[in-house]
Amino acid sequence: MPGERLLYCGLRHGLKLPYECASGTCSTCRAQLISGDVESCWSDAPGGKTLRPARNELLMCQSMAKSDLTIKVRPGPPSVMPLPVPRILRGEISNFQLLNDQVAVFDYDLDSPIDYLPGQFVTVSVDGIDGYRAYSMTDHKDLPTARLPFLVKKMPNGKFTEWLFSECRNGTQLQGFGPLGRAIFSSDLDGDYVALVGGTGIAGIMAIIRNSIRCGHLDNHNATLVFGLNGIEDAFFLSDLHRLCDENDNFQVAIAFTDMSGYESLQSRFSHFRFVQGFLHDASQHVLDDLSNVSVAFVAGPPVAVDASRMMLFRKKKFSIRKIRYDRFG
Repeated sequence: MPGERLLYCGLRHGLKLPYECASGTCSTCRAQLISGDVESCWSDAPGGKTLRPARNELLMCQSMAKSDLTIKVRPGPPSVMPLPVPRILRGEISNFQLLNDQVAVFDYDLDSPIDYLPGQFVTVSVDGIDGYRAYSMTDHKDLPTARLPFLVKKMPNGKFTEWLFSECRNGTQLQGFGPLGRAIFSSDLDGDYVALVGGTGIAGIMAIIRNSIRCGHLDNHNATLVFGLNGIEDAFFLSDLHRLCDENDNFQVAIAFTDMSGYESLQSRFSHFRFVQGFLHDASQHVLDDLSNVSVAFVAGPPVAVDASRMMLFRKKKFSIRKIRYDRFG
């Protein structure tokens, strides 16, 4: 399709390509141009800083073909189960609501319904602002669905979120692509799971938690969530998580604040939570005990938090790196 990004074109046709954020941040989708011409969609993409120009490297998520191409790319990692084939999405914003000064939720109402798995995400763009942004669906039910629930944080100097938060954008058209992501909850999972999440990485994990409850997984297994936040002013989704704890004895939550100032005001309201201090990986090391019954660990959030948490699980907890499903957003 004219003007389509190489990554999206390949995934849409069923190719097993490597990617994580699919929006220019992580550089996982790097490839080597062997022949042909490409056009960059975002020359300043953060992921481009790791590219080696002498090897004609490019980001597939930020490159469009201007001619027939030959590129060299390593295959994407295997998935734990068959994934829905992503496609181009069109729809509009609805039900925008602020959770605090920096975090909001909204729905992406699609022209036609899609299927997706709990933990997956889509990328979206709006006319007038370059690039796509990746957002995870916060729930997973009644599929196929034409309504995708998103969680979004206002980013300093982030053109899309500054635009989104500046006034009511309900009814504005968005173009999207998805579903994407391999950090998914599979219905055949047998065993406990843990989730280590920083900031708005909680979005996809909420879909995983809610789905694992609906399908009865937590009737016979345990789940532990460690939710990392900067301070109480950044807190959100606590009421939703507390209600899930109240309704499910096998679901436990620890809230990790890097700044504990004023956290005492939350203790009486959220009596099921454990409050700890520290960065996500440090706090999780102290919260998690024996992981011998844990079948999978989900890790999501900013790249630094995800990488540190993965290494903690592997090095400190001796947890198999192959059992960690993660998404890095930044």
